[in-house]
Amino acid sequence: MPEILPPEILTAAEAAWGRAQEGQVHTGKNIGSAAIFGALDGAVRKAREESEIDFGALEVIANPEIKELFKRDFEDYKAIFAGAGIDMPTPAEFAQGGIDFRHLAELKEQLPDYDLVVTPLTLPLRIMRQFISVASESLPNIMPAVHGNRSSTSFIDKIIVDNWNTVMETTIAGWKFPTVGKDRWTAFMLLNDNIPKSQGLAYNQIAQDEAMVPLVGYTAYQMHRIHRGILPVSRYGLSSWAAGKFTYRNETCIPFAGWGRGQLFVGYRELSEEGGEEIGVRSLRG
Repeated sequence: MPEILPPEILTAAEAAWGRAQEGQVHTGKNIGSAAIFGALDGAVRKAREESEIDFGALEVIANPEIKELFKRDFEDYKAIFAGAGIDMPTPAEFAQGGIDFRHLAELKEQLPDYDLVVTPLTLPLRIMRQFISVASESLPNIMPAVHGNRSSTSFIDKIIVDNWNTVMETTIAGWKFPTVGKDRWTAFMLLNDNIPKSQGLAYNQIAQDEAMVPLVGYTAYQMHRIHRGILPVSRYGLSSWAAGKFTYRNETCIPFAGWGRGQLFVGYRELSEEGGEEIGVRSLRG
């Protein structure tokens, strides 16, 4: 995949990252994601200014307002991922890989309560955590910690951590929409209402008719909202079923994700359990 940012900007960002990490090692102090993000911020901001996205692939969109909205979304997702050192394909590369922006724009026109999500289908857990940490820097501005200082921007159940690779593999195996490149980037429309649909129904009932949102895509959308100064969805203890599955103690288990106490959380339910009133489906279209 060609580099999205010019080499000199990538070099500047890498140097800023290296200086921040080196300072952490030499001082023996945990600088934290805020300081590291600050070191990267100038390089990333300069990259956004100097490296324009070629939006030619979006010219197929007839509605000018939706076209401009998709352009802004692309710029935002690119900046969020760049902050964590993740390169995003261009709109042209998405289109060449089978992503139909005309169709996605038509869905937005028909379903205004759905938003564009641009995301890798999967990420290694280490990179996922880094992405959440860096992308969450604007969170305190829109949602202060519920109880004192926030020690973490995410909580992922240990059982999910232990089975992360399996969840990612089964997410890939079950995905029905086009993906781009070796990192399997994709784009789709996701329900933007705080309350998920079909709460209380068993997973098997929902899965017959609905595609489940990938954990990485769900997280990217939450970070996108936070970055734009909008509250996350699935607040107040609500959760959405996620794509993928794994086996634990001879039971098939399904992950779910939500937002509570100022942080992203990822848990799981055994498939044999009844659906809880707090878990539903964050409907997606592609």
